[in-house]
Amino acid sequence: MSDQRLKRLLPSNDRKQAIPLVKKKIITAQDAAKLAIEYYREVTGDYNQPSVEEVELSENGNNWLITLGLRRNVADTLASIYGKAEVVYKIFEINAHDGKVMSMKIRKV
Repeated sequence: MSDQRLKRLLPSNDRKQAIPLVKKKIITAQDAAKLAIEYYREVTGDYNQPSVEEVELSENGNNWLITLGLRRNVADTLASIYGKAEVVYKIFEINAHDGKVMSMKIRKV
């Protein structure tokens, strides 16, 4: 809000104390998930299709916590014949305001 508009809206004694209430816009959960997948691919070079397992906005509303499930082929020959795969989970912390990936960690189940 501009200072001129604030001056018109508030009495003169309240102008200095007034703090405009601006609600910060956050990125959507879908965008945060896409950013997590892009970041994972960029860092690891793994272009297999991860699955989005969990999405959570932090308590303070500043970060998205996105958990991706990543399929890994099992080294066992018999298991690989039947298409068995191990799923590894990674959790990404993404700034909800600017979309910056803050961290990527292994999530133990």
